[in-house]
Amino acid sequence: MKEKDFQTLFSAWAKQNKNLIKSKFGRCVAFELKLSKTKSIRFDDLRDHQGVALKEVAGDGCFHKITDQPVSWGMDTKIRFTAKKPFDCFFMSESPAFVVIFFYVKGQRSKDREMVFIRIEDWLKEWKIAEAENRKSVREEYLRAIGMVEKLCV
Repeated sequence: MKEKDFQTLFSAWAKQNKNLIKSKFGRCVAFELKLSKTKSIRFDDLRDHQGVALKEVAGDGCFHKITDQPVSWGMDTKIRFTAKKPFDCFFMSESPAFVVIFFYVKGQRSKDREMVFIRIEDWLKEWKIAEAENRKSVREEYLRAIGMVEKLCV
């Protein structure tokens, strides 16, 4: 399992659970997905630019232009087209923003998969505390206690 696999699962989950997302997280929300194959996750797995953007979404606002993604078809790289995107750009402000962690366990049944949603404000607060205590990571059970847990069933 790689983060791109989690992205695929999360995308399918989000498409199937639009009403749940709206009721639990809001009509406009930002998610940064992270995968951990251990019982903890390093705070610096959330890159600086990702933390800044999530904080902007929760605060005064974040503008982002969605890049055009060229796609090659087959072995002949001369055949290219641009993948369809929903629109060109977006602006989000005063909206919930979350770090979403999937603690992957090899061999885990799909019906037992869960994601932990941590508000960016809580993530950054815990990171600051961890730095003061000279820690670089946080354990899964603690994040489950302070976050929201959702099944990743698709």
